[in-house]
Amino acid sequence: KWADKAALLRFRERGILPERLLAFIHGFAGAGVPEFALAGNSTEPLLYPLIGEVMRAIKEIGSDLRLYTNFQFGHEVVAVASCLTEGDLIRISLDAGSAAAYDATHQPCIQGAFERILANVDDLLRERERHGRAFSVVLTFLATRDNVAEADLRFIMRWAGEHGADAVRFVRPLIPSGHPQAVHSLTDAEARDVQLAIGRIADDLDAATQFVFALAGDTETAKPFAACHYWKTAAVLGSRGRFFPCTSTATGVYSDALGVGDINSPEFDFWDFWHDTRKWANLDITRCPECTRCEFCLNARISELAARVDGEGQDTAAA
Repeated sequence: KWADKAALLRFRERGILPERLLAFIHGFAGAGVPEFALAGNSTEPLLYPLIGEVMRAIKEIGSDLRLYTNFQFGHEVVAVASCLTEGDLIRISLDAGSAAAYDATHQPCIQGAFERILANVDDLLRERERHGRAFSVVLTFLATRDNVAEADLRFIMRWAGEHGADAVRFVRPLIPSGHPQAVHSLTDAEARDVQLAIGRIADDLDAATQFVFALAGDTETAKPFAACHYWKTAAVLGSRGRFFPCTSTATGVYSDALGVGDINSPEFDFWDFWHDTRKWANLDITRCPECTRCEFCLNARISELAARVDGEGQDTAAA
């Protein structure tokens, strides 16, 4: 993803034209689309031109908003806080409980990024309270050896509790294939120690904020499914204006092989694209990158259910 971000800048790749994106969103008015998720993948969504108008457009058509952001530019969300409703989620990738841990984990370009993010979150929570809104604000924390000092864990948990964040969710990151050195992973024993520490701190704080450590594995297992089903459940729009079968493939690397459609084109018809059941029917999952945890679980579950239905059908036919 870092390589894709560099390519976007180096080659001045055309992104999604803001006027086309706004028209695209407004085109779903009355269609019953439950939610839009704004995530950067290769970029930060709050850097997108007219991002405030994009978020307002989503709310104007009655859909929920899910925003995945580093929140360095959180003022953009603060400005639309009065439009947000109960089903909306602002998920902030913080991954640190101190400035030193944040710098080690994210290597930000902006000096004082950690303090800036906390100030933005504080502003958002104050606006939520001022307007009497009930949208969710969750801090996420990818736990590695760089950021789990107990003092740091205690700081961010106390801060979240005192400021009224809904949750702090801790999890180990998945290790990129071929790049184990890119993540300073916790061993299983270290992860259990962190989980226990989080439990002790949570007991001491007695806050309304939810603190969760998902003791998930940090290495993806071999795919137990033979086909991808994720693309049947969501439309994934990449930063270049094309659609992809999943978020893991929504980069320039897979654009020619898997990218479909172009919302920048006046001729593009979303519903023709969506109802085309052949577009990724022959997708070779052995040539795909690793799934995210969500995509992996969904594919595995649907494949399991499909196999069960097929088995029951064969039993019925035999009987």
